[in-house]
Amino acid sequence: MKKFGTLICLVGIILLSIALSSLSMAGTLTVWAPAWENPESPTLIGWGFKYALQKFRELHPDIQVKWEVQVAGAGVTPTDMQKLMTAVAAGTGPDVTILNRFMTVEWAARGAIQPLDQFFKKDSIVFDKTVYYPGAWEASFYEDKLYTIPNNGDNVGYWSLYYNRTLFKEAGLDPNKPPTTWSKLTEYAEKLTKTDAEGRIIQLGYRPYPDWTGEAQGYVRTIKLKYPFTSEDGKTATLNAPHVIQTLEFIKKNIDAQGGIEKVSRFLSGIQPGALEPFLNNKVGMYHMGEWFLWDTAQYAPKLDFGVTFLPTPTGKNFAAWTAGWSWAIPKGAKNTKDAAVLLEFLASKDFADAFIKGALAYGKEMKRLVVLPGALYFVYNDLASRYNLPAVMRESPSTYKALRHFMTAKERAKSAHLEATIGASEIWASVTRAIEAMLYKNIPPKQALDEENIKIQKVLDEFYKK
Repeated sequence: MKKFGTLICLVGIILLSIALSSLSMAGTLTVWAPAWENPESPTLIGWGFKYALQKFRELHPDIQVKWEVQVAGAGVTPTDMQKLMTAVAAGTGPDVTILNRFMTVEWAARGAIQPLDQFFKKDSIVFDKTVYYPGAWEASFYEDKLYTIPNNGDNVGYWSLYYNRTLFKEAGLDPNKPPTTWSKLTEYAEKLTKTDAEGRIIQLGYRPYPDWTGEAQGYVRTIKLKYPFTSEDGKTATLNAPHVIQTLEFIKKNIDAQGGIEKVSRFLSGIQPGALEPFLNNKVGMYHMGEWFLWDTAQYAPKLDFGVTFLPTPTGKNFAAWTAGWSWAIPKGAKNTKDAAVLLEFLASKDFADAFIKGALAYGKEMKRLVVLPGALYFVYNDLASRYNLPAVMRESPSTYKALRHFMTAKERAKSAHLEATIGASEIWASVTRAIEAMLYKNIPPKQALDEENIKIQKVLDEFYKK
């Protein structure tokens, strides 16, 4: 009887331990986000999320947030997507994940993320499109259900053309008249390029966007603003359409005008980020880039004389302002959807924005650097940005301030579109890059390269829509 009593006690202790463990895990919320949004990282965004999470814990002390650094969801390739899919299938996925927004439809259609409508009341802030920046809200739906909410703690675009006014003057170009047409951009790229005695580029006239598909995305939308790579219903691949071929031909002209891909690649391969960035050191005349680059201009070159304008178009008219960016989602199989919903409401709130901005400013004070906030905050909570940040930027870096004004008013001055979320989004991204690389490095005609990739994408679309 004594041994039986001891056994009963041991069983009771084990059951109690399991029960307590379950209780302790009930309030744990697992978040997957990329390294640059890690609250422990010594960066502007890191400090922003650190302060925001502190505020969240004050508001919800019963919820324990486990923030994990994961590339899954933050990439644009099929491999990146597969990482989260695998975790979801294995039941080891997070409760909340970051998502490259243009992949919303693909992730939703393949069952990797859940519709958010089931977790919120209709008067929830997550359904208030005014708390998100323009264009992002429309890309958050699939089959009329909300699947993601835009991340207000990061950047969004609009992709634009930076130009160095000092180098323009040296090349005999008007620093107040950046190129507005494709032909002028190519002409200026050639005039602004300098080489040494051995023919190596020492000053690049035009630096393309660091990702080839990103480069194509910017310019193809100056011809066809929406759905450049598929039909609007998403069922037909159009990678080999005339507007895409024309865009690739333009990309090649710009590279050739500066000496060809080998010379340009050699120059680009030596680029160092931060203070050694060549645009900040008068070594690049023009640069295709988004508003997040203003962090670097403010921190490392506050006196740099530069401007920002819309990307040139074939005609010099109908300028486009297109955005991309990140969103938050609740994956299929999430174990703590109740607290995940609480976090998503917080991430859309003014409490989040206020705490994030204070964290970013604290980082700037600690590092003795001028702060440029993530673009979403200027677009959505402009009252907070104007109160806490814009006066300092205007005072300490006038060129950066003027550039910010370009981004903040872009949607009123140009045609605006978001990077569409479609089936096969990650495959399309990879295909466009392969076509451009084949054109540049193997001299394959653009149409031929795009024809080959279009067949692959059409197969992806056909396989999906047959199900």
